[in-house]
Amino acid sequence: MAHRARRSSRATESGTNTGPHKTLRKRLLAQLAVHPGAPCPRCGQPMHPGQRLDLDHTDDRSGYLGLSHAACNRRAGQAKTTAILRARGRTLTPGQLAAMRMKRWQAAATQRR
Repeated sequence: MAHRARRSSRATESGTNTGPHKTLRKRLLAQLAVHPGAPCPRCGQPMHPGQRLDLDHTDDRSGYLGLSHAACNRRAGQAKTTAILRARGRTLTPGQLAAMRMKRWQAAATQRR
């Protein structure tokens, strides 16, 4: 049996990885398996079973866009975070970004053990 990673409290609070979210994602993945090649709402490229896909929220998080490539979804989220930080007069240096990525990588590696 595969090891299940612990969910962050932020993901649970935002509605990600909760019952309805997971149920909708599974239903959409099943539909994609029957009709592969649907376009990603973020990049327009086709999506296929076996690719890393997320159930993507609208930018205001009031609903869902549907499935999207995980990289497209996360890139959009990072762009939104960067825009918010810049509007507040804060930006992350490349060193700070690298440190954040290292912490995430270490946390993921620890959870896999």
